Amino acid sequence: PVAVLLVAVLHAVPDDEGPHDFVARYRDIMAPGSHVAISHITSHEQPAHLVDRMTAVFEKVREPMVPRSRDEILRFFDGCELVDPGLVPAAEWRPDETAAEDDPPTGFILAGVGRKA
Repeated sequence: PVAVLLVAVLHAVPDDEGPHDFVARYRDIMAPGSHVAISHITSHEQPAHLVDRMTAVFEKVREPMVPRSRDEILRFFDGCELVDPGLVPAAEWRPDETAAEDDPPTGFILAGVGRKA
């Protein structure tokens, strides 16, 4: 078994470049018991004006930023069983008890780990 880490990567891959196909190719060759970890910028439950502003900033750099809905991100885990706590805001995935109240918000990033059976 292996671990494939797609941390802060997939939101830089536009839909027309087939990011779900890219992940599926890795999943198909992974041995059973392997894991895929994904963190992804999301538009899920975010104010539209903030998503628009964030997207506009990335239009000025080489790689685009494609925030995806929770359902679109969940599709990356097709063929895998999500490990608890599932696909959640990054700060909620095995939270660190030392996090301070004034830490920056992480609601724009969803994170999850899937295990191939």
